[in-house]
Amino acid sequence: MMSDWLRQALTESGYSQAEIARLLSAQLGRSIDRAAVNKMVSGKRQIAADELLAIARMTGHPLPEDLRKAAAEGLRELTYHPDNEASVVTSDTLYKPQIPGALPEIDVRPGAGHGQVGALGVIALSNGETTVGHPVVREWTLPEEFTRYHLEITQGRTFVLEVVGDSMLPTLLPGDRVIVDTSQRSFRADALYIIDDSFGEPQVKRLRRVPYSDQPTIEIISDNPSYGRDQVSADRIRILGRVCGHMARK
Repeated sequence: MMSDWLRQALTESGYSQAEIARLLSAQLGRSIDRAAVNKMVSGKRQIAADELLAIARMTGHPLPEDLRKAAAEGLRELTYHPDNEASVVTSDTLYKPQIPGALPEIDVRPGAGHGQVGALGVIALSNGETTVGHPVVREWTLPEEFTRYHLEITQGRTFVLEVVGDSMLPTLLPGDRVIVDTSQRSFRADALYIIDDSFGEPQVKRLRRVPYSDQPTIEIISDNPSYGRDQVSADRIRILGRVCGHMARK
């Protein structure tokens, strides 16, 4: 059933298996090659829940109701309740807002300088496991037409974060909010990203590919000219998500 749906989605969209593999890798932040997609098409490889949803979104080919339900059940869902300690999200959860279509703001403040991570929460999942994640502090309601068609974010994987520090002035000011799609965890184009060097707190920086470098190299840029720039090998960059938009008070 899944393989039949995938074959039809590829045929109607005009995407090749190689193109879908490349797009899936970029969207989901993990390596998915053409051979893997070929096995999906032939029914020799199971299609993961997040892969099904991503393919449906990219090709515009809707999932049948039974597949849509199966995909939704394959992703852990957490719902926001203001007075409930279970209002916690993790990197492997699909967030289900209390207000339909709303974006959650989590207790992480990426630094335009030095970032801050608030308290972590421990929650119990329906399958009996426990996990640790970041508390949701509020939900933001934005027009669906704006988030879906203009920002092109991944619903359930996109979060609002408060900016601290001044290294991204004048682009971002302290207190601004950035809208971050955490499904985009690989470098796709020059843009703003949330990054983590594994030694400090998350930071919001502009990443730019260095042309003609001997090996793939990324320049980490602070828009504030008072701060320096760094160049590192592309494989050393840990991307937590791409900044798709921001909200500011002027």
